[in-house]
Amino acid sequence: MVVILDMSRNDLLIKIKQAEQTAESSLEGAEKERSEALRNAETKGHSVISDARNKAEIKASKDLDKAKKDISKKKDKLLKEGMTDIKKMQSQVSKKSEKAADNFVKMFLESVDA
Repeated sequence: MVVILDMSRNDLLIKIKQAEQTAESSLEGAEKERSEALRNAETKGHSVISDARNKAEIKASKDLDKAKKDISKKKDKLLKEGMTDIKKMQSQVSKKSEKAADNFVKMFLESVDA
């Protein structure tokens, strides 16, 4: 800072007052910039969070759909295998029932003939 020695006291006070006003104005401008930067950062933060939440929900939905499809495929496979097993058992039961009935009739006829 350049100080002029032959300035009057009044001129010096005016210069000091002007410097204070300039500093105050500069501080106000800096505070406005800081506030705006904070608002922008907060807005951007909300946007980032919202985007991340949306992406997570989309991924979760896709994962859930895939899991449902996998479960459905496994269920269908198990049902098909179960039906095949049931048909085999029904066939075996039918054959055994016929054989048991034949044996019963045969034993009955043998006991009547005896």
